[in-house]
Amino acid sequence: MRPYTSSRIDSTHVLIGGFMPELYTYNGIVYQNSVAILEYEPPTANFSRNLDSICEFKYAIYFSDYFDLLGKLIWNFPGGTPAFSVKQNPYVQYTTAGTYGASCTLTNPAGTTTYFLPDSITVYPCIIGIDDPIVKATTISIYPNPNNGTFNLSNPYLKSFDISIYDVLGKAIYKTTVQGSSSISIDENNMEPGIYFIACQNPDASQVIKMIKQ
Repeated sequence: MRPYTSSRIDSTHVLIGGFMPELYTYNGIVYQNSVAILEYEPPTANFSRNLDSICEFKYAIYFSDYFDLLGKLIWNFPGGTPAFSVKQNPYVQYTTAGTYGASCTLTNPAGTTTYFLPDSITVYPCIIGIDDPIVKATTISIYPNPNNGTFNLSNPYLKSFDISIYDVLGKAIYKTTVQGSSSISIDENNMEPGIYFIACQNPDASQVIKMIKQ
């Protein structure tokens, strides 16, 4: 067999390859034309973010539903860390108060499209009190993780937090408030197995925890 290599036909059609079987006859070798053609359109996707405002040195999660075996994506986060990411759902930290935008560039064989998130994220200075210290990045934890949908969320500080659980597409599937409790139990057996993000937030601090449901 004689192999093909992929090549562009026009703006929306790409030859992705294949093989030409060789058929031996009395008149010589005849190549059977077997070609695979894949039709493409410029890349599109939906984007979202779990938080619209955070305080300095905290993290936000950006979500994309883009999926393309022959495509790629790259995020751009001016003022954030990292400044660029090729992850589907990256964590981004902001260390300086201000307002920041974000964009994502998608590429496939039909072309490149850049999307700008319509709303910016606002980063405000963290307020540190003497008797009511800001919650640091490791004070809230969940266990067990991974779990089967039932887990504990430990909050050792006497502060109330809004708790939201998001799936990988950024859809909020559960919300509650922890009123200064040392630990709570959330039973979400109706959640499909996969990766989820638990966002904990109050006016002084925010934290995001990655959770795996088996």
